[in-house]
Amino acid sequence: FIESGANIANNVTIKNLVTIWEGVTIENDVFVGPNVVFTNDLQDNLIQKKILLYIGSTGTWYPLDKMIDFFKVIKNNEESDLFFLFLINDKKEKVVDLITQLNMSHNDFTVKNVPGREVINYIHASDYGIAFIKNIFSKIASSPIKNGELILGKTPIICNDIGDNKLLISKDIGYVIKNFNQDEYLTGFRHIKNINPDSEMFNIARENLLKNYLGLAEGANRYQQIYKEVINE
Repeated sequence: FIESGANIANNVTIKNLVTIWEGVTIENDVFVGPNVVFTNDLQDNLIQKKILLYIGSTGTWYPLDKMIDFFKVIKNNEESDLFFLFLINDKKEKVVDLITQLNMSHNDFTVKNVPGREVINYIHASDYGIAFIKNIFSKIASSPIKNGELILGKTPIICNDIGDNKLLISKDIGYVIKNFNQDEYLTGFRHIKNINPDSEMFNIARENLLKNYLGLAEGANRYQQIYKEVINE
């Protein structure tokens, strides 16, 4: 994975499972072996950290305060090296200010605006995904796209019980919390921490979700069925 903003010179060979973050420069005539991570930010060094990833907007329907509460509970009780990565489509400076106002240390998070085509690379580089949505009437029918993206990228997810989350997110690929509180956060995290994305159980559940619920062909077939029923009526 080579992040946008990394500088790769001429005649550079990069093998599998290499991560090169923004701001890093690889000079001419360099061979980079497998399983190497380059970062230019010693303060936010991600090499030895576990990454919690959030994708999308941070206002209106998406409770940033609850997600940060979750992060703090887990970092203080379960995963001391946890790091929060936000991939957003809002103004970066605004989101950083909001997170800072919630008493989040700058050493514990980073906020990035990235092109859509690069999102999957960040998902692959992350350990866990989070997708909390406010429990309000207008979101009852939610089916968050970000959940599908995270599962496609084989990243275990924690989300809350709204929309069709409980139907789609089985315990083989993630965890659906019932309430926003410390006990639920700890139970949910301990569960996703033990999920192995390379296991047969994860991959069977993942394929079932992508094929039978989130696949383009299945979506088209269901829409066609609805239209036929409407026309027949």
